[in-house]
Amino acid sequence: MKPIGLEELEARLTAQRRLLMWLVKELPADKAARLVAELWEPFPPQDAQEDPGAVPVDAFAAAAGYTAEIRTILRDVRSSILPPSEDKL
Repeated sequence: MKPIGLEELEARLTAQRRLLMWLVKELPADKAARLVAELWEPFPPQDAQEDPGAVPVDAFAAAAGYTAEIRTILRDVRSSILPPSEDKL
């Protein structure tokens, strides 16, 4: 498989984000709420450190990226289905 460029990678991520947003919006309200609550929790890095962040490692960068992307998707979903006064994320 040949490496892909930044523009293609961005296009793929945008397509995946749109698909995920659509899927979440189509869930029944109770299941969507459960999914949002579960995904909103921070993603723990897998490096077996007692003091996460004491030694910078790639796991923390990946975890931060994961958390930022999930929260962006969830905010976009909420803002598309809730009036602005109810959107608290």
